[in-house]
This record gives sequence, structure tokens and C-alpha cells, in this order.
Amino acid sequence: MTKHFGIRVLWVFLAWVAIVQPVRAQQQDQTLERRAEAIYNKLNCPVCAGQTVESSNSEVAKEMRRVIREMLREGKSEQEILQYFVDRYGEWILAVPPRRGVNRLLWWIPVVVFLTGGGMVWAFYTWVRSRTPEPQMPDIPEETLQKIDRLLKEEEEES
Repeated sequence: MTKHFGIRVLWVFLAWVAIVQPVRAQQQDQTLERRAEAIYNKLNCPVCAGQTVESSNSEVAKEMRRVIREMLREGKSEQEILQYFVDRYGEWILAVPPRRGVNRLLWWIPVVVFLTGGGMVWAFYTWVRSRTPEPQMPDIPEETLQKIDRLLKEEEEES
């Protein structure tokens, strides 16, 4: 009885290793690939203008994707990987420039332009309103108003 129990336990363990371990490895690969894709989208392709490493099919982009996956497997953080490429290519390699130095000015220019444009529209609207005379009701003679009242009363009596 004990001998058969031990064999059963061994078979259950081997089945667990055969089933669960590949699933765990696949989950780890999926997690690694999601992290890698996030990094791909943060880097510009060095040879394709306006494309990230994710969207480019150039040989350089393929090599960069391979290096990123390898660095993630080695346990490097996203920041370390991005810094590796910045050290190699310069800050232009980053798809989103950091908010410091001259780049900070680039982040604020759209806000300033929007506020200035809004101010100009408001000033123009105020200027136009101040120059447009208020509409005035024409002076209607009293006799005409009495005639209108009389006609309206007759209309009400008929209905």
C-alpha cells in the first residue's frame, strides 16, 4: 500500500512539473514581453524618422528589441534600459523628452499658446460687443398698438 502511494505521489509531482512549470514560464514570458513593449514605445528608432522601436521593422529596431528583452531577462529596470540607450544615442532617442532644461520650455509652449489665443479671442469678442450698438425697438405709434390689441381681441372672441 505504501509503495503504491509513493509511486502515485511521484506521478502527481511529475505531472505537476510537466503541466504547471511550462505555464509559469509562459506567464513569465508574457510579463517580460509586456514590459518590453512598454519600453519599445518609449524609444525612437534611430533610422526611421517618427517611428518608435515598436512600430519600426528596420534591422536596428529589431536588434534594439532583442537587446531590451535580454536586459530585462538579466533583471535590469526600465530606467536602466532607457539610460543605456540615452548614453548610446543621446536624449533624442526618447520618444517623450524629459521635462527638464530646454525641454521644459517645449512642454509649456502649447499651454502659453492656448492661453494667449484664448485671451485674444476674448478681447476681440469684447471689442466687437462694445462697438455694436444695442438693438432698439422702433417707436410704434399708439394708434397702431391699439389697433393690434383690438385685432387680437377679435381673434380670441372668434375662437
